[in-house]
This record gives sequence, structure tokens and C-alpha cells, in this order.
Amino acid sequence: MIRGVIAILGAWLTIGLALAQDESIDPEAFQERLERAIELNTTAPWRESQQILDELRPHLDIATPAQYAEYGYLEARNLTLSGDLAGGLDKVAALLERELTAQQKVRIYRLGANIAIIARRFEEAFSYLRDGLRLLDDPQADLDNAGLYGLASYSYAQVGELARAREFGHLALAEARRSGDPRELCYAEQQLAFVDKLDVRIETGRHFYQAAISHCLEAGDELSAGISESGLGDLLRLAGEYEVAAHWLASGLARLKKTEFESGVSETSLYFARLEMARGRPDRVIELLTPVLGELARGQTWDYLAEAHRMLGEIARTRQQYPRAMEHFEARMEAREKHLDMERARRIAYLEVEFDLQHTQQQLELFREQARVRELETQNERQRKRLRTAVYVLAGVLFAILLLLLAHATRERRRFQNLSHRDGLTALSNHTRFFELAERAFELTREKQVPFTLVLADIDHFKQVNDIHGHLTGDEVLRRVGARLRECFGKQGIIGRIGGEEFGIAIPGYRPSHIQDDLDELREVLKEARSGDEIIPVTMSFGVAVRRRHDSTLTQVRERADEALYKAKHAGRNRVVHADRGE
Repeated sequence: MIRGVIAILGAWLTIGLALAQDESIDPEAFQERLERAIELNTTAPWRESQQILDELRPHLDIATPAQYAEYGYLEARNLTLSGDLAGGLDKVAALLERELTAQQKVRIYRLGANIAIIARRFEEAFSYLRDGLRLLDDPQADLDNAGLYGLASYSYAQVGELARAREFGHLALAEARRSGDPRELCYAEQQLAFVDKLDVRIETGRHFYQAAISHCLEAGDELSAGISESGLGDLLRLAGEYEVAAHWLASGLARLKKTEFESGVSETSLYFARLEMARGRPDRVIELLTPVLGELARGQTWDYLAEAHRMLGEIARTRQQYPRAMEHFEARMEAREKHLDMERARRIAYLEVEFDLQHTQQQLELFREQARVRELETQNERQRKRLRTAVYVLAGVLFAILLLLLAHATRERRRFQNLSHRDGLTALSNHTRFFELAERAFELTREKQVPFTLVLADIDHFKQVNDIHGHLTGDEVLRRVGARLRECFGKQGIIGRIGGEEFGIAIPGYRPSHIQDDLDELREVLKEARSGDEIIPVTMSFGVAVRRRHDSTLTQVRERADEALYKAKHAGRNRVVHADRGE
């Protein structure tokens, strides 16, 4: 540690001596140093370009507005690469308060949206995207999209809007091809490949990733090349091409370590662990995941953190290290809860920004109409009497339009609110809504002294269904299970999808013995289920708990039901375990 402090002090002393020897710098030299920092910012670790920026900071008074904007852009990017996301966003906000050209604004909006996405500040991200896309919508401005279309593609993909994501991705690619800039081609192809990976389009995704790697290397952008290589490796894992996938993942991991992009290193390590898990190499999985758990948590990539703990938990369970397995499974549940909350926040932020954009457009239309009315009123006084009736009629029409728009906006808001309470795949209540309703039912039954039963259910071996039959079939299985649950319990119970393959049923007024026949019937129906021409038997494990006299919170019942479900899974699955047998 002492050596590190000495090294840092020595570096600063060197810089100080250099500045002392050359206290002044002419504009031409300033521009040369700035161009060198721009080059290093994409071809070398961020610290190298930051050292030049630190040297230039005392001379910012001679910088032109364009040079100052470029300097601020590089500093914001370096803050992000160093892990100071809040500092990067503050720098972006400060830059946008200065006088900038429209092209500079587009570029800074893209950077701000990118940082906000990494920082999980989704409302800021979509706001920056919206403002940047508005500038690009002006055909007279003739602006370069500066990677904004590609980022919009990524952002829409993150909220499940794959069609719009692909549309923006192709816009970005078309502009990149017109410019011929390898860096722009690298970014555009990388985003389209990411969308294809989410949509499990193996061949088109492979094509775009390979093209992106080639163009990133041509541009000297090691970081983006590493991201594309790791994405290609993960895509080829889905295709079962394990050896080729391992090659690309190893190459991507090495590049990302070289550029010191810690977030990229942790995500690529997870991709690699997925592959090694599929290849049956548990020791390698542990070696890859253990060092990056902290970075995954710091980066708030809760879905990846939950997946990492799931893999480590399965390995520990297979090795009969049950306490360690329980620790990982509990950490997985906590991370998954945070991921679901974040997904909800991301979706709501997207919907709010979309709604605000539509509302703003409607307001602009209304203002234009009102301006036209005022213009008519200021025309020749001799026409005023003849136009008065027309103006009144027009005002009435505008009022009716406003009422219709307000009614439409109210309906849309209600629809968005309903969407935030529903699971998009099964149309059941989502995790938050289910436990809100279950909590109310629990309190009501406690006041009226009637029974309250909680059932937690989990589809057995659901991962195998996805691996063997594909994710589309897996989604169909989830929809089918949701439909069967509604048929069996929809009249008397509250039903929700509370996790990936986990469901919950809250049944006020019933004891476990009253619903045993319904659970048995559900298990029989699922055994003979079909998906297209295939027979895909589905089994489920159930944990059942009833409210005891001394239970004061739903959490107490939930913990017993969860424990019963755990016993059902470890007793061979495809069974019902009652936590309160004999109550």
C-alpha cells in the first residue's frame, strides 16, 4: 500500500514539474494534446487519456467552446469507466447547461443516456434519449445521430420492445454505412446483434457480432471489440457450439481486463460461467463467479447476480454443502426481488416518458390551433362579425378535442397502471400485486377469524423445458400453467406469478384440506398437456401453509409455505407438502 501511495505521489510530482516547466501552452499545442486524449480514450485504459486531461485542466481558459465540450465529454466518459457513474452524470448535466451546438447536444445526450442506463436511473436515460431523438427528428438540422439510434435500440430492447429496438438498430446501421466510419459500424452492428441475442436469432446475431468485432478492431476500440466477443460467445453457447463459444469468451474477457472495464469483466465472467455450467465444469464456474459477485452487486446487475448465486447454489447442493447452498439460494432470492423491482422501474420510466412525449405532442397541436384562432381574430376588422360565429364553433370543437384527449389520456394512464399490476406472459398478478392482495385478504380473515391458506408452487425442471424445447415453448408452458391455475382457483383464490417459474395462490376462507382435490386435479391436467404437436408433461411441487392463531403477519405464513415447497422439491418433486398438517 505504501509503495502505491509513493507511486501516485511520484506521478503527480512528475505532472507538476512538467506544468511548472511549461506554464503556458498555445492553442495549437492544446488541440494536439486534446486529439491525443481523444485517441487514447478508445484505444487505451482510461487512465492514460485522463492523465492528459489533468495536464490540460489549468489551460481550459484558452479552449474554444468546441474544445471545452470535447474535454467535458472525455472527462464524463472517464468518470464512468472508473466506476463513478454519479460523477459522470453530473458532468453531463453541467455540459448541457453550456452553449452547445445541436450536434454536440446529440452526442452528450447519448453519453448521458448510456451512463444513466448503467446506473439504473431509467427515467433520466429515457429523458436523454427522448431529447436527443427530438433533435434528430428535425430534417432541416441534418445531424449525425452520433450513436443515439444504437443506444435507443439497446434501451428499447431492455424493456422488451424488440420490434422498435430492431427498427432503431437498422436506422443506426444505415447511417453508419453511409458514413463508412468503422467505429459507427462497430456500435450499430453490436446493438443489432444484442437485439438478436435477446430474440434468440442465432444466425443473424452471429453475422452482426462478427461484423462488429471486425469494425471495432479496425477502429482500434478494444473495449467495444471485447464486448462484442463476449456477446458472440454467449450467443454461440445458446446454439450449443461450446468450443467456439469458449474461444470468443476468453478473447473478450482478456480485452475487457486489459481496458479495465470492471462491469464488462463481471458480465463476461458470468457468460463464461454459463458455458462452463453447461459443459459440466463446476470448479471453473466457482473460479469465474466468486471474484465478480461484489462487482455484480455494485453494478446493480441483479439479474446476473441472481443467476450467479443460482449456479453456485446448485453446485453446493450437488456437493451436499447444504448450508452454503442455502446461503446462495437466499442471496439469489434477494437479488431476484431487486431485479424485479428494477425491471418494474425501467418499464414504468419508459411508459412515463412515452406518455409525456405523447402528451407534449398533443399540447403542441393544441397550442398551434389556438395560435391560428388568435391570428384569425386579428385580421381585418370588417371580417370580425362574420368570423365570430366560426370562432365560437372552432372553440367548441377544440374544447371537445381537449375533452377527448383528456379522456384518452385517462384511459391510457389506467391501462398503464393495470399493466404494472399484471405479469405480461400469464396475465396473472405480478409479484408485488399478488402479495398486496394476499396481505389484504390475510388481515380480513384474521379479523373475521376464518381460515387463510397460502400455496407456493414451482414448476419442476423448468430449465430443462427451456433447454430442450426452447424459450418459446417454455413461455407457452408458463401461460398454460397460469390458465390452469385460473380454472382451478380463480373463483375462490388470489393467483399470481411471483418469480420465473414460481406461482402463488392465496385462498381466504379455506383450509388446506378443502383444496387438496383441486391441487390433485391440477397436477393430473398438467401431465397430459400439449404444446403444438408435442406432449410436454409438466409437474409441479407445492408448499401449503395455513394461518395459525398466533400468526400476525403474512410473512410468517409465507415462510412456512416456502419451507414446505423446499421440502417438496428435495423429496423428489411432483408432490404437495403441507407445513401445517394437523393444524
